[in-house]
Amino acid sequence: MGSRVAKAVFFGLFAFVAGASQFLEFWPNKPSGWQISGIVASALVFVGALYAAIADENAPQELETSRRAIETATEAEYQAREALAEIETFQAEARRAVNLYLSVYAMRGALERFPSWKEKSDAAVAKALVEAAGEFMHIAAGFEIWHRWTFGIYRARLKGDRTGKRELICVAKRRAIECDISQARIWDEGTGILGVAFTNRQEVIIGDTSDTSVRAVFAMGSQAKPEDGERYKSFAAVPILVGSDDTPWGVVIATNDQDGHFVPNGRTGVQNAEIVRAFAGMVALGVGMCQLSNNEETSL
Repeated sequence: MGSRVAKAVFFGLFAFVAGASQFLEFWPNKPSGWQISGIVASALVFVGALYAAIADENAPQELETSRRAIETATEAEYQAREALAEIETFQAEARRAVNLYLSVYAMRGALERFPSWKEKSDAAVAKALVEAAGEFMHIAAGFEIWHRWTFGIYRARLKGDRTGKRELICVAKRRAIECDISQARIWDEGTGILGVAFTNRQEVIIGDTSDTSVRAVFAMGSQAKPEDGERYKSFAAVPILVGSDDTPWGVVIATNDQDGHFVPNGRTGVQNAEIVRAFAGMVALGVGMCQLSNNEETSL
């Protein structure tokens, strides 16, 4: 404020002196054209001084104003980036949720057609559900085109060695890189992630299989392969519980080659493992329908 007043006084004083000098020269005679021009110019300088006092700001104030403007713009940009990230996250969550719903809807439709099936076996149920879910399933699971993922339904059966123990065989699957189902490994109960989920009747979700504690608990034994560490970094395995049976019918499992793809807790929105849980429930429903149908046919 002081700087602006000083400018106004400085320019106003000189304008007054210049104008007064013009009057002194022609008094008491009439002023010439050039003298009149000098008086007008002096008046304009005085008006300019007043405008500078009202509207002009000194350099430090201008710098402070600029600094605040930059800070405001930076904060606005940061908030815009955060909002954009939230929108992208919401879109991804919504996409997963929609495809989870579509997967369950498609599987429900397949089971509604169960009475017209020619083959009414539990293996047929598993295959029909995987086929019905199709593309919806791997989108709901968060699988991307560059991921190496697998999705399988394993059924338990008694081993042929008369020990009374069970083993898990793959009856339906879908993979990023397809292979014949006969190449799928058979897992003994209690061995590997599949076997542990089956034995404990509890889901197993692992974000990083490279953790030494994870390897110790879920040891694969002779079933391990050299490439397992790169191909199967994250797991979600859910037992299939049919009715009141104490022993699970089997296990649904999904794998991914990306660390942290499946996580037990801590993730907001639709979890990638939710589709695995949904599959386990739908398979249990379908197997129950199949068992009921077979019992009815046997009793006839």
